[in-house]
Amino acid sequence: MSFEVLREAEICYTTLSEGDGYMRCSRCKCAYYKSAEEQKMNWKIHKTVCKEPEVERISTMGGRECMDELKKSLLPPKPNSAALMARLQDLMREDDKASQYGVELYQFLSSVGSSSSNTTTDTLDVFYRTLWAVPGMPQFLLKSNLRGNQISKLMREYPEGPPQEELPQINDESGECRSIFVVDTLVRTILWGRAPATVRQTPHSNAALLRLSEILGDLTMRDGLQNLAQTVVLTFHRVCEVNKDIPVPCLNANLIPALVDLSSHFPEALEILETLCGGKSITQLSEAAALSAVRCLAVPPITGPTKEPEKIVAASRKLLTVIIKTKPSVISESPNLKQKWGETPMQIAESKMTLRFLHKELSGTPDASKIEETLTKWTQLQDTVWELEPLASEVMTKTELENWKEGAEEFKSFCQQRAA
Repeated sequence: MSFEVLREAEICYTTLSEGDGYMRCSRCKCAYYKSAEEQKMNWKIHKTVCKEPEVERISTMGGRECMDELKKSLLPPKPNSAALMARLQDLMREDDKASQYGVELYQFLSSVGSSSSNTTTDTLDVFYRTLWAVPGMPQFLLKSNLRGNQISKLMREYPEGPPQEELPQINDESGECRSIFVVDTLVRTILWGRAPATVRQTPHSNAALLRLSEILGDLTMRDGLQNLAQTVVLTFHRVCEVNKDIPVPCLNANLIPALVDLSSHFPEALEILETLCGGKSITQLSEAAALSAVRCLAVPPITGPTKEPEKIVAASRKLLTVIIKTKPSVISESPNLKQKWGETPMQIAESKMTLRFLHKELSGTPDASKIEETLTKWTQLQDTVWELEPLASEVMTKTELENWKEGAEEFKSFCQQRAA
């Protein structure tokens, strides 16, 4: 995504909220504001970098030239900083060999943006406030495409989702190289100081946390994180430690299914789930986020090296109980499930089975013990899934049912061979 396209996103530079019909700064032509009053509030910091970026000149730069100028334009941040970062991303998108610049910029930003050993004063507060005031920087950090080259290509070719045989072939690191310096900047916008880090309470840190939620919640971007996933989880863990909760907008960005998936790999993700059980945010989910969470929590995937699968199941059930009690409509008889990119029709069909089962068993206003009993029953039924054909026939198309029966029979044969 070119810088010219990115900077058209109307993001208020004071509140970091996105909207439509905002006022645009006539000088830099990148900064937007909801009102003249908010522009005045941000002017003290924005005026230090308020100049239209030299996009035309930067668009002709090669990787090394761009990298060298960018290093000079970050101490302190300057008007061209975001345009230079966007140019580097474009080069990485065009040529896999340019991925080295992503790692190099990450290392440079880490050295520039790291707090000193002084944990009583946020010495980098002005740096990050200025960085986020750079023309185009909020749009770049909050809107740029962080997906790997292969995923991006497949999404262009198959907007509704690729043939399943295409997915196992995806194995490129371009997403991580493109996102590593963006994710690091987002993390350092949120946290400062040595461990245990302090959480900044600014519009920039709130926007950065929401963006990390969107990245984790989108499987096509999360897969590209690879080694960065733990850093992001640790950031949410620290925020959760401090606030005893996670903001509702973050949870609404599909964060709960992501944390459940990652809890098998990182114990900190499980600790976040356990903390959410006692927080207020879990009771304020949007209908879409609650439905997405229920689909995952009913049968939590345990695929990693976790030593405590029972804790993942326990936390999932507690969260699911709260969601069902506060939003019983999510287990309706005919849920409106939208297929996400990369998700198979069978996954949707199986989710419909889960929701139909919960709807049948938990009609009315069930108490916590009834919900726990029902979830235990559903988990046990997964061991003899072939017996659920009557339920499957209620929610699946003829083709889906045939495919499901084939898979169920294969699983039945496997279970019989193992028992023998």
